Amino acid sequence: MLVYVGHESSRGKNLLVDYEESSPMVKFDIIADWTLNKYCNFSCPYCYVPMEERRQVSYKGNDAQRIVSSFNNSGKIWLIHMSGGEPFFHRDFIDLCKGLTERHYISINTNLSSQVVHSFCEDIDPARVSFVHCSLHITERDNQTVLSDFIEKVNALERSGFTVYVTQVMWPPIVTEFKQLFEFFQTKGILIRPKVFRGDYKGKDYPEHYTREEKDTMLTFMKLSDDAERQSDKTKGHINPDLDRLWLDGYVSFKGMPCSAGSKFVKIDFDGTIRRCQSDPIKLGNIYQGEFKLFENAHLCKAKICRCPYYGFLFASGKHKIVKSRLPLFMQKMFKRKRVLPLTGF
Repeated sequence: MLVYVGHESSRGKNLLVDYEESSPMVKFDIIADWTLNKYCNFSCPYCYVPMEERRQVSYKGNDAQRIVSSFNNSGKIWLIHMSGGEPFFHRDFIDLCKGLTERHYISINTNLSSQVVHSFCEDIDPARVSFVHCSLHITERDNQTVLSDFIEKVNALERSGFTVYVTQVMWPPIVTEFKQLFEFFQTKGILIRPKVFRGDYKGKDYPEHYTREEKDTMLTFMKLSDDAERQSDKTKGHINPDLDRLWLDGYVSFKGMPCSAGSKFVKIDFDGTIRRCQSDPIKLGNIYQGEFKLFENAHLCKAKICRCPYYGFLFASGKHKIVKSRLPLFMQKMFKRKRVLPLTGF
């Protein structure tokens, strides 16, 4: 599957993603972006999950066997991207991963703060894991011990054969410090990719309000990351951090274009609700109830803003647009107290 994903704004070169060729052993029917849980031990100021939900143990996740049976009974082979919250705080995370990877494939977003990571390295087959995306969240790692623990877990995952990449959300106060951060981790053999912040900071909407200097900083380190990875054989998965440069100037929009979300990709909420994508409220069913109906073909995108752009570039047809205008009023009200626009794939 060769997908055109636009132009790199700084150099005018086409960016292409060939997912099937980069992951030839991963054969599946559909990708799901799944909010496994909402519980998290971090207090990142840019997180869209309300703090009261991040601390409730009831949001650690649903019963592992129920989850595995629900996916198995669907009659499909899934590539399940697990996000949260912090997935590793699910009460039975290892059993959950074992059960899912017997038939399906997984990928994970994680802050690597849980010690369960070491059991994951020992017990889970890397061939059934597309990638592990490790989010640094440097504001939450305020001492050398915590930082060293993160570094050791990244190394442990790589030694165990997992495809790993590390990112740091470029929250405005962090941008000026990123050079020092990048160089420090480079001495540890770890590449940190800048991840574009999308949301509100001090009443300004980002990424639209990044300064030219801030954008140039991010583009510089994106290129350094590109050059370093070009020398390795690391492949990109279905969430490709290279794409962030395409929305440095605003939100991505595929409105009016055919998109296979709803047939080749779905969003699954914490309660099991299946939706076409993060931007579409229409419910297709519920994975836990075993009742859902997928689209048979591509449908036109109706959303002004694509809240799952990594998947949009995989499944939408046509050249994307960059939207700089304010969010629709109903979305401003919906996310007023959350401070950021939740987007899939972090």
